[in-house]
Amino acid sequence: MKVCIVSELVGTEREAGREISSIYLYKELKSKGINIDLISLENGIKLNLPKILKIYPNIRDFVYAFFGKKILKELEKNYDIIHITSTTLSSFYKPQKPLIITCHGILSEKFRKVDQNLFYKLIFKAIYPPMYFIEQKALKKADKIIVLKNESKEFLNKQFRIDYDKITVIPNGIDTNLFRSQKIKKEYDLI
Repeated sequence: MKVCIVSELVGTEREAGREISSIYLYKELKSKGINIDLISLENGIKLNLPKILKIYPNIRDFVYAFFGKKILKELEKNYDIIHITSTTLSSFYKPQKPLIITCHGILSEKFRKVDQNLFYKLIFKAIYPPMYFIEQKALKKADKIIVLKNESKEFLNKQFRIDYDKITVIPNGIDTNLFRSQKIKKEYDLI
């Protein structure tokens, strides 16, 4: 069995939490003997687009929706399981192989929250309907969805009508090799 994790910003200057968690997942599965590759814009995803369209948040997610079919068709030729971290990549194509989507952030959920602020309401009013449509199409194509919190699971069920059984909550973890509790000598009573 060959597994692919697609985390498009691994190795770019926009690398952040979802990319770091993808790297940890990749390393852990590799250490367990799983035949796995980690694919990103720096390693495997070939898109001849201006840099701003590849890495700028929200623009990138719209762009990936339209290039997802090409990317996923290529991946399904070589992999048995495809695990992606984009909530829009599979909007217009369902791979013939099992598809897992990890949602580190659901954009339409975020847009609904910022929509309470008048400034953001003006900006996101035009973006929300197409993003909602694109994310819903993508997430409905997933065989399994991983979210970080119960609120996201509820949002997917209520807003996108995705069955609870299809959604698993796995909260962010910590690397206990980097973060350990320490015994610190108490010198002062501080509040």
